[in-house]
Amino acid sequence: MYAVRRLQVTDWQMFRNLHLEALADTPLGFGETLLEAERLTDVDWWHRTEALSRAPDQAMFVILAHEAAVGMAGVRWRHSQTAEVVGVYITPRLRGQRLGLGRLLLDAVRQHIARTVPGSRIVLYVHPLNSRALSFYSRNGFALTGEVLHHRYDARHHWLQMDAGVAHFN
Repeated sequence: MYAVRRLQVTDWQMFRNLHLEALADTPLGFGETLLEAERLTDVDWWHRTEALSRAPDQAMFVILAHEAAVGMAGVRWRHSQTAEVVGVYITPRLRGQRLGLGRLLLDAVRQHIARTVPGSRIVLYVHPLNSRALSFYSRNGFALTGEVLHHRYDARHHWLQMDAGVAHFN
């Protein structure tokens, strides 16, 4: 019923819609604002999707339910051996149902990291008020490091770094 795959160039409209939904749902959870994302042209979205589908230093995975995107998670390399998990999102109607969708996405990202740059350290950043995400990441092998990243739009907000150690190929 659910399938996870890497984003493809032809998915640009699906990705745009899911990304806009995510920004509207969780404004402090991502590295841009809804207003910024809404200003992007179709060509901008196509180029963004192309990079996420083909670039060696980043990737985005989507989870599909009957060909409709219901979640996403990505990775980008911050340094040669540090992979940052980014853009993790599950549509609200499917959260908390113990379907394992978040785990499926994280597993896809981890496998991609392990295949692409074996031995990479895996980190992510989460807003401290997002208790659901903090709990989810903790249950899936991430631990707080004590490092803080300040929000670029609002100095009152910051993200906490979590670390999952080194990616291993299964």
